[in-house]
Amino acid sequence: MRPARIVHARTIIPSRRRDTIISQLHERGVCQLAKNDIVEFTSPYSFEKAEQVENLHLRFHNVNDILHQYKAPEQTTSVLKDFFLGKKTKKLHSDKHHLYDVLKMTEDHLDKIEEQVIHAQEQIVSAQEAIRQNSMRIRTIKLLPDMQTNYLVSSENIGILAGIVTRTSMEQIKEEINAPMMVDEVDKLRLFIIVMLEPAQKESIERVMHRIGFQSIEIPDDERRPQQIIESIKKENQVHETAIAKAKKNLHTIAKQHKNELDILSEEIGLAKEKHDAKKLFKASDALSVFDAWIPEKMLPHFENVLKEYAGSYHVEIQEKEDAPTHLENHKYAAPFENILRMYSLPRYGDFDPTWIIAIFFTIFFGFMLDDFFYGLIMTIAGIVVMKGAGRHNASSRDMGFLITALGVSTMFWGVIFGAYFGNIFQELGIPLPIVLDAMKQVIPTMALALTLGALHMSIGLIIGFIENLRKGKKIEAFSQQGVWLVFMLALISYITAGVGLIPVFVGTILLIIAILMQIVFTFKKSGGISAALSVFDFTGFLGDLFSYARLMALGIGTSGISLAINMMAILAATMIPYVGIVLAIFIFIVGHIFNMVMNGLGAFIHAVRLHFLELFTKFYEGGGEEYKPFKADRKKTFVKLE
Repeated sequence: MRPARIVHARTIIPSRRRDTIISQLHERGVCQLAKNDIVEFTSPYSFEKAEQVENLHLRFHNVNDILHQYKAPEQTTSVLKDFFLGKKTKKLHSDKHHLYDVLKMTEDHLDKIEEQVIHAQEQIVSAQEAIRQNSMRIRTIKLLPDMQTNYLVSSENIGILAGIVTRTSMEQIKEEINAPMMVDEVDKLRLFIIVMLEPAQKESIERVMHRIGFQSIEIPDDERRPQQIIESIKKENQVHETAIAKAKKNLHTIAKQHKNELDILSEEIGLAKEKHDAKKLFKASDALSVFDAWIPEKMLPHFENVLKEYAGSYHVEIQEKEDAPTHLENHKYAAPFENILRMYSLPRYGDFDPTWIIAIFFTIFFGFMLDDFFYGLIMTIAGIVVMKGAGRHNASSRDMGFLITALGVSTMFWGVIFGAYFGNIFQELGIPLPIVLDAMKQVIPTMALALTLGALHMSIGLIIGFIENLRKGKKIEAFSQQGVWLVFMLALISYITAGVGLIPVFVGTILLIIAILMQIVFTFKKSGGISAALSVFDFTGFLGDLFSYARLMALGIGTSGISLAINMMAILAATMIPYVGIVLAIFIFIVGHIFNMVMNGLGAFIHAVRLHFLELFTKFYEGGGEEYKPFKADRKKTFVKLE
């Protein structure tokens, strides 16, 4: 139950084969490239080439983003359908995955379509802006009186100010300006005004009006009336709209004709950037290149096969190091629970991997807290559908489906134990169903069962911690951090068994005294007398940790209690409300139990996580591992045929 064995490989290859090796390793994902400390060689990473790659990347995505708007829409499905049944993506074959091949192919493709695409897009943007400006002009011109608009333009003999003011500002303008005005209503809050002035007054009065809130508008110097000008502008807009339609049609055509090439290149250009960035981790001379890599032991033959086939000649130095990254490799049952461990932290390389403990106890705890047979049945069916549907195409969905199924089966099991089948609805209907322990009535046995599971959970953590510390040569830590509490746990078990007459009471007393003495001695050596005396109170803290498992019973009873309340409301609705009572009862029953299942399912998940992170992991687990991340091409749209 430890992370997979990983070796460190320092590899020397001919520099002329470097790009091929990078591409082959990238496609196969058999290693994680690592930094090296070689000072004799220099990095082959080229900032000039990186700039070329980045430039091509930006140019391509600029073109692709434009064309994406004009691609034929894909057939859409509902979110729920995608979640349960999945959606298989048809991948395109790519035969140009070497760095320089991709760069050349991208450059060639951009030469074909880039100018057309950008020109068409500029036409669209320009025409849309012209339409927007024309629309604003139309709104302004509609405010003008029905006369030749050049009559409203200032001349040598008369100054004219035209614009918009609020009704409040209008009152102030009338008070401060004594001049002929034409006023028309724009809307409930604004007015359109034309003020006629002597030319010499125009500038000073305009300043006053702007201070008050006047917004001037531009009047066309035209011999036509406003409606004639508007008609002319509308014809201009029709010309622009025709140009937009033509440009869009052109872009639709380009997007359709080049769809496959664009999909391939959109992925390949990103992967090309990854491959070039990988050169930062290489050191090279004209003849040789050196790189370091972390390789899972089972991938080592594949790594060496790549070197044999593509490097020609090579040299590899393999060794195991303590600072290796963590690569979890669990059985298919436990693997889906690795994501819960990741929420906390991965184990360091070589440390104990607690995924199996999580897989077993998380499943038990969740079911104990949700504890309803039909809730579990619904979850199990949903999980199987996800596994067989979306899980066929996606590993994450498969893991999610398995996790839901496992939690559902556990919930079904505890539902039978506690006799919960949509709460007590079948009992209310006079249908007897199996029950082992009635948690609502037999509280003490239920509490004892929850605490027994908690004691077992904590004891496993203490035993693992004890063994791990001994394995690492930390004998004092083993006895002070885990040994004390294992003896104390044995004392508690002895007192319980003494209560039923299996062993004498003094056995528990002796074990308790030993545990207290061990705690005082170890704490005294570490921190002195005062801390040693105070450390006795740590036993109450340990008991608090143990009794925190009572939440298993509390949440289980909570689920059952809410179910009972929902059933009672449904029965009352059905029996006391005429005609529509049965419909209302069905609605209350369905919605109520869905709410109860979701909310208490969420609560069960959170508290199961808490019991592992706070009660179990504090007994032995350190975490702090760095996850193994293979240098691998993440192909979502394309595939390559590897030789």
